[in-house]
Amino acid sequence: MDKQLTVLLTRPEPGATDFAAMLPGALVMISPMMVIRPVKADFGLVDAVVITSSHAIPAVSKLPGAPTCFCVGTATTQKAMAQGLTAVMAGETAQDVAAYVIAENPRGQILYARGSHVAFDMVGRLRAAGLKIDERVVYDQVAAPLSRDATQLLKSQATVVLPLFSARSSHLFFAACPAEARLKVIAISDTVAETIPTHHRADMMELPNPDAARMAQAVLFSASGGNRLEQDKTAQ
Repeated sequence: MDKQLTVLLTRPEPGATDFAAMLPGALVMISPMMVIRPVKADFGLVDAVVITSSHAIPAVSKLPGAPTCFCVGTATTQKAMAQGLTAVMAGETAQDVAAYVIAENPRGQILYARGSHVAFDMVGRLRAAGLKIDERVVYDQVAAPLSRDATQLLKSQATVVLPLFSARSSHLFFAACPAEARLKVIAISDTVAETIPTHHRADMMELPNPDAARMAQAVLFSASGGNRLEQDKTAQ
């Protein structure tokens, strides 16, 4: 590619490596801002489970009784199915999943298996709709420092393509980001876009739909030197 830019991936592993595989030919640097660690949790009998991250799947796969799992996104749904779970793709965002579950109105006890940090109050939303739901933290998102190589890249003032997949990764990254960094930010959702500092929004792109394939397409185009207007057309 002409004028190829480096793509900096800050999402946790194994997600960063999985996404890098979707960027053939791109210059990629990985510096996760979080490390995922499982958290032991006690579960009662549940009839349905809400999953808004694939990191919850290992814990949910241990539940007895094959409860229906309402999942966010195609990738998470497929990973849940691969673990033998009865998985339903319920939407591309946590808000979409909440609306889907409310419309389905499942009977019995619902469990929200989540990380220690979430951006959307799933339990509050479903309880307000009259559903019986409890939550368990099944993994922790431990903050990690920006790597030395990533810091040097950002200080070099070379333009860097920065896809952001979560509000927490965004907050952690910008807390550590050198002031002189030049970024082409791609936010996977409006929730993530709201966390971007004002001075980095001039060359920011927000995806119309939070989808990994669209994110990969936008990242590849941006890394090849495409401008913002062309990126917006590519992602539609």
